[in-house]
Amino acid sequence: MHTAHDRTALEDLLELLSAKKMVLIDTAGVAQRDTRTRELLDMLAHPSINKLLVVNTAVQGETIDDVMTSYRAAACKGIVLSKLDEAVKLAPALDAVIRHKQKIVAVANGQRVPEDWHRLSGQALVHRALRATGSPAYNFDASEMNLVFATPQMTERRPVPAGRA
Repeated sequence: MHTAHDRTALEDLLELLSAKKMVLIDTAGVAQRDTRTRELLDMLAHPSINKLLVVNTAVQGETIDDVMTSYRAAACKGIVLSKLDEAVKLAPALDAVIRHKQKIVAVANGQRVPEDWHRLSGQALVHRALRATGSPAYNFDASEMNLVFATPQMTERRPVPAGRA
């Protein structure tokens, strides 16, 4: 393992490791809204680096979309869907991947690498996304439906005596 804190150090390490078949670069989870994200992406804009974006499938679809936009998914060679074992629904992640026109190159369903990394067919991913997920997060009882669709009743407004407003 090596650490590169800037572009010069990264280029030196890439030169040092140039005989290797593959070099993995981990960005250590810099959040998509972190001010350092742009700096990180600029540093990784080296022509010899093929980027894969790892997407946490256990977060909301809007967050996945934000991550893919912030991390410039269009410039990546593919997507790795992670935390499939933690995701209640897979469909939001697949939706984001489709809308960003990306290719899923692997999925991860656990903490052990490489044992928990797999390739799944498109058919297997869609099947998993559409299967029943157990109990829904919001389960209305019939007696609660009137509360959801009730029209608020107007109450009579009384004038406020002068000097008390």
